[in-house]
Amino acid sequence: MSGVQKLARHPKVALRLGQFRESKTAEAILTLEAHMSELKSLRDAAKMAGQLSAAITAEVKRGELMRFYVKQVESGHANEFSRMTDGELEAFIRDCDSKIDALRRRANVRGA
Repeated sequence: MSGVQKLARHPKVALRLGQFRESKTAEAILTLEAHMSELKSLRDAAKMAGQLSAAITAEVKRGELMRFYVKQVESGHANEFSRMTDGELEAFIRDCDSKIDALRRRANVRGA
């Protein structure tokens, strides 16, 4: 057990760490609530002004903050894998698995 782990298990330190985490969580919640409230006000003002596009955008942003929408992002080149044969794709996957396993082994050696 490392010195940091021992210190974190000390009752007074553990209590203080818990208080710190709770306050940061509370701050994040209050910040989110304030942000949601501001977006709601902007949405309502835009709606009253007849700016439906702006009102919809504000409402979509509120939905994004609440994680109602999932943005899908494709990395790499478009259709990169569709050009591969089944054998090439299987070889690519095996190669990736090998690299991931090697990284995990390296991380475990460092953490030991």
